[in-house]
Amino acid sequence: MSGQAQRWTLLGARTISLVAFFYAQFKAVSTYKQLRECVEQVAQPVVIELCQNYPVSIEGYIYLIIASVLVLFIASHLLDKQI
Repeated sequence: MSGQAQRWTLLGARTISLVAFFYAQFKAVSTYKQLRECVEQVAQPVVIELCQNYPVSIEGYIYLIIASVLVLFIASHLLDKQI
């Protein structure tokens, strides 16, 4: 792969990782707010079952945040190395 193509690939990876980071952060905050609202209504047994799924969703978004930050750092490091 030529240097210019590799640079554009790294810039694309960095852009995608930034978008993934902000998406996951938004979704994690939103899901956490839903979890808090769900816990406030915990008196109903049906609601308890719904509340149990939120921590798994939040954990997945946290993993996506970590992965996107790692890709961002790696792509940035490789871009700086090229310059």
